[in-house]
Amino acid sequence: MEESSGVVVEWAPEEETIDEEESTVTAVDEPAAPVERVVNFTGAIKEAGTRKPLADLEIFAIKGDAQASATTDREGRFAFENLAPGSYRVIIATTDHERLETEEEVIEGQRTQVKYYLEPRVYGGLEVVVHGRRLHKEVSRTVLKIDEARFVPGTGGDAAKVVDSLPGVARGGGGNNDGVLVMRGSNGEDSRITLDGHNIMSLYHFGGLKSTYNSLLLDSIELTPGGFSAKTGNATGGVVELKSRAPRRDRFGGFADLSLIDASVMLEGPIGDKASFALGARRSTFDVVMMGADLDEKIDGLRFTQYPAYYDYQGKLHFSPAPKHELVLDVYGMYDS
Repeated sequence: MEESSGVVVEWAPEEETIDEEESTVTAVDEPAAPVERVVNFTGAIKEAGTRKPLADLEIFAIKGDAQASATTDREGRFAFENLAPGSYRVIIATTDHERLETEEEVIEGQRTQVKYYLEPRVYGGLEVVVHGRRLHKEVSRTVLKIDEARFVPGTGGDAAKVVDSLPGVARGGGGNNDGVLVMRGSNGEDSRITLDGHNIMSLYHFGGLKSTYNSLLLDSIELTPGGFSAKTGNATGGVVELKSRAPRRDRFGGFADLSLIDASVMLEGPIGDKASFALGARRSTFDVVMMGADLDEKIDGLRFTQYPAYYDYQGKLHFSPAPKHELVLDVYGMYDS
């Protein structure tokens, strides 16, 4: 640096330029995991009177600011996927049929199935207008959670007996058919009763006194009186589906019950961090109480010719070796005499 006439001049050597090869790193996003497609609201649309399937109709499901739509196929069927649980306003508007507007409830983990019948719209000629006519629709499946079914009057705490109170279901009349379910007038053998997808012989013990599976080990009961899939076999009447729950893992629990009809016991709890178990058994006591009575003698004015005797048992092991992997072992049996 030199100083002259009050002017300061700064000098610096020119920086040497070094060319360096530029390297560019581009971050590549990993592909997102595919979203599981779950159909939880489905049904069919037909013309009232002719029951002709209505194709290429657009149906809207509206919940607040959210709106979803679907189009019917040649058979008049439609399906919505991954609808959030809640109440939806369903709207169907066409030029050839009267506008339909109704409410449907979508419940998490369940599929809502419906049938809608649209009234043909009349142009010209004689037109009859009926005010306040009730919407004609059919819901082909009834789902009851066990906590709700246990408190239905007439079940005596046995949640499976709620099936008798559902529309389209009656009990077989008399004798050994007392525990048989009659759905929509069909024979008892034309209907199917399943437990976690497997057919079982009967929903009730002799006389329909108690169900054959401990209802406290169930999660839900589903009644499908029509429109069920072919996986249930040769059923033509209806299908009752019992779905069991996983045993509790937070702590041990159970119960014991004794009455003049039967005695039952259940125990459930965790096995380590990845497994849990449940054991249950029930045995009739009426035959034991009356064992010493003479069948030929009257007891309080009643003459007994036979005593119902039955038992059932349940065993369930639930094991989760890894996330999203489950191994379930379910053992059960029943006996009537």
